[in-house]
Amino acid sequence: MDKKPLSGIRVLDLTQFLSGPFCTLTLADLGAEVIKVERPHMGDSTRTDIPTKDGTSAMYISCNRGKKSVVLDLKAPAHKELFLRLAAECDVVVENFKPGTMQRLGLSYETLREIRPDLIYLAISGYGQTGPYRSRGALDIAIQAMSGFMSITGEKDGKPIKSGASLADVVAGLYGVISVLSAVIWRGQTGKGQYIDVSMLDAMVGSVMQNAIGRYSLSGVVPHPQGNRHPASAPFQEFSTRDGSLVVCCPTNAQFKSLMEGLGHLEVYEDPMFHDTEERYANKNALSDVLSPIIAEWSTQEMAEMMEKRGLSFGEINTVDAVAKNVQLQARDMIIEVEEAHAGRFTTAGFPVKMECAPTQKLYRAPALGEDTESVLRDLLEMGQEQIDELYMAYRD
Repeated sequence: MDKKPLSGIRVLDLTQFLSGPFCTLTLADLGAEVIKVERPHMGDSTRTDIPTKDGTSAMYISCNRGKKSVVLDLKAPAHKELFLRLAAECDVVVENFKPGTMQRLGLSYETLREIRPDLIYLAISGYGQTGPYRSRGALDIAIQAMSGFMSITGEKDGKPIKSGASLADVVAGLYGVISVLSAVIWRGQTGKGQYIDVSMLDAMVGSVMQNAIGRYSLSGVVPHPQGNRHPASAPFQEFSTRDGSLVVCCPTNAQFKSLMEGLGHLEVYEDPMFHDTEERYANKNALSDVLSPIIAEWSTQEMAEMMEKRGLSFGEINTVDAVAKNVQLQARDMIIEVEEAHAGRFTTAGFPVKMECAPTQKLYRAPALGEDTESVLRDLLEMGQEQIDELYMAYRD
């Protein structure tokens, strides 16, 4: 199927690092034409992130597959004019600069709206375009800290710790996608454009931290790290097996009874200390001490087969290499290849939503720096080769 949900929507992408590129990557997966604007010579800062191969990083390729790359120097008047002309041909502009940067460049939403009244403009930033923290710099770990996420993550009584992945960046990127899609629908209903202000801090507090804030508001008790345990359920943690480890989750009495039947130790379920949800949670440490030697007698595969047969929730604790080879993920086209002109092919994660109108490709392209500059300027702005050469003469190697 050639036509996808966002076919016909053109996005001008000024983003770098992760939150913005992840947002526009998802829009591209849904069929939008994404034109990524990059600096001459350097391009997106993540092009040189470790590890790299032939000058291209894994991070850049994973977040920018399926896009076009156009080189523009937004501080040069002639290139700024090119940007304005491109913006007039686009439905959406996405940027994740510090607040005020686009105004200083003379490329603010107000300016772009003059040339494209129905433009949808998304600005992703650490703290948003308003408020006392708007000018603060913010990378993912700073937002994980400020949002309270680090205060509830880690071992019990241990130091605050961030997630292993850039959670705040990804959550903000997803809210960026949601807001752009909503604005596209709004424009279809009203003919009006939209300015969208997405804050990484707001995104974390409004999603990942929502439950913790609600629990605190109701109880007055400040949440603290619980390690791999649940704040209100047991058993809900990792256990060592004979040859590895896995996570066991049994929040209901029926599930816990089934687990203990499967393990051949129904007497644990019948113990008054563990017989219902409230007692199990109150005695979670004692329960862990009882279950640990029992589960340690089983292999990971034996535990998985037993729990799957009984319809119980569990998960093997996979390393990244095991994830990349996982049969479930491969069956759902979640492990795909991306090809870059110089670096060759890389394996990366695919689009996680499965629907007929947005099928997953098995092989994607990631653009080399500026490789689409001439074709975009010719096709969208009807510029001749001589004009293009003149504008880029100072930037040739």
